[in-house]
Amino acid sequence: MVTIARNEQGGNSISTVVLRGSTDSILDDLERAVDDGVNTYKAMHDASRRLDYKSAQAAGAGAEED
Repeated sequence: MVTIARNEQGGNSISTVVLRGSTDSILDDLERAVDDGVNTYKAMHDASRRLDYKSAQAAGAGAEED
């Protein structure tokens, strides 16, 4: 079960994610996955604000940059 509550008053966005699992190890894995996803989004958002779109892209899957 995942519950997400949002508060977007006053120009600030705050979200609460409530996770439920049958064991502590499952909850630890879920917490890590959510944390990784949030941090990845923040890094991509910050990079796109500092750089233009083309320079924010990175080569991947063994591709070489031109």
